[in-house]
Amino acid sequence: MKTYLFLLIISISIFCSYGQEKIKVIVEEKEMSQGIETAFTVIVPESDIKNMESDWKKYANNRSIIENVTKGAAGRLVGNTYKSIANAVSQEKEVEKNRNKLRVERENNELVVRNIVHKHVTQDMLDIYARITQLSNSTQVSTFFRFSDSIFINETNVDEETLLSIKNYIYEFGITAYQNVVKDQIKVTEKELRRMNVVLNNLVSKNESLNKDVTRAEADINKCESDINLNNKQLDRVIESLNEVKKDMLDQKKKSIQYESLKELSKERQKEKRKLMNQNKRLKTKIKKLEGKIKNTLADIIENEMDQKDQESIIAGQENEVIKLEDKYLKIQ
Repeated sequence: MKTYLFLLIISISIFCSYGQEKIKVIVEEKEMSQGIETAFTVIVPESDIKNMESDWKKYANNRSIIENVTKGAAGRLVGNTYKSIANAVSQEKEVEKNRNKLRVERENNELVVRNIVHKHVTQDMLDIYARITQLSNSTQVSTFFRFSDSIFINETNVDEETLLSIKNYIYEFGITAYQNVVKDQIKVTEKELRRMNVVLNNLVSKNESLNKDVTRAEADINKCESDINLNNKQLDRVIESLNEVKKDMLDQKKKSIQYESLKELSKERQKEKRKLMNQNKRLKTKIKKLEGKIKNTLADIIENEMDQKDQESIIAGQENEVIKLEDKYLKIQ
């Protein structure tokens, strides 16, 4: 038993958060609503009152509570002579009957749960008072254990094993509460990591879209150049035909039927020539615009790739933060 108690004392404190934070239970006299009584105090790092109150209510309801007993069920007895309620009430029936949630009430800025039996503390019925105080970067949870006959537990009215059981109970709360804090930190960090990955995926998608824009623009340029080549061939034929018409006109008398016919044909060839030349001009203008677009898009691609590298670096840092927090969580054990 002595060895067990010694090991239990050693286990009351533990290094957390990269070996810096420590969860430990301090037993000291503190002021509370019923006067100055013995407090079992734990400080939960990086926490706030709102979450600690919620965690304490859950802990009081879920951690090793055998049953909630009404004050009239077993009567009142005196602190040190308080006996197990097993002799007064059939546990099997009462456990089923009283499996309901404990009521954690707020009284005088304290959270109070009444008439509980805790198998890891004592078989006696207890009232537990919890006073939660916000510190700069942590929360102080001071708990006071009172027998239902209004006698508060202290180092003089219970044995060493009961004291260590209470310390361990509060220590376990500190561990659980700090684990919840770090779990929340991990959730927030992982959520931000997911957001960062969405940003990266958007950059990748944008880069793919930009490259497709370049490919389409290059295909459009090739089409324009192909059309220009076709127009040039057609233009050569039109110019050749126009030159032949002009030559034939020299052999005809002006205002003759043949001359007038050749003159109309010449106008048609001139019109075809201008049309082809205008088409080529528009195509060359389009090519110039497409080349400008490609130049700008390639610049955007380079910038995008730089943004991707920056984002990947940010993500790597965030992933490292998640790993650190997970390691921090494991060290709370």
